[in-house]
Amino acid sequence: LRLKDISGEDLLKQVDALCNLSEIYRQIADYDKAEKTMVELEELMPDDPHMKVFWLNCRAEIARRRGKLQDCRRQLCEALSLAKTFNSPADLVAQIYNNLGICHWSLGKLKESAGYYKSALALYRQLKDLGGQSKIINNLGIINDEMGRLCKAAKSYEKAQKIFERIGATRSRAYA
Repeated sequence: LRLKDISGEDLLKQVDALCNLSEIYRQIADYDKAEKTMVELEELMPDDPHMKVFWLNCRAEIARRRGKLQDCRRQLCEALSLAKTFNSPADLVAQIYNNLGICHWSLGKLKESAGYYKSALALYRQLKDLGGQSKIINNLGIINDEMGRLCKAAKSYEKAQKIFERIGATRSRAYA
């Protein structure tokens, strides 16, 4: 299907379905199918900068899960640059910052990781997104733990746990 073949509400439904399908494929680790849905999204909306930001972010996650960390980092940096240029929604930008934090953590660059997590946390606070905040605070706890800052790590874990409990989430559901 091409953009010219679909219009209005049908296009939005197709895009939404592909986004959801890609998420499912990523969750079950079927990265080939997830990548194919990204190609379909790109073909449906090749000129939409926000969609490009979205699929770059998704492709970066696939690259990270496949162990291609430099490719992940490159795609996330491109996504962040486009997101800033085209004023993408704050929740998408926060996701990119979170993914950059995860990528840098995986690369062993803990200070850079913490910086990206802090940027994500600031956006999640602006959005009043408690789920996003708890996830990031927990991730900061992990980084502080790995850096030997055990008191800071403990405070982060406690703060994240309070938010998790407040919103009814479990720690396992809140991870990246």
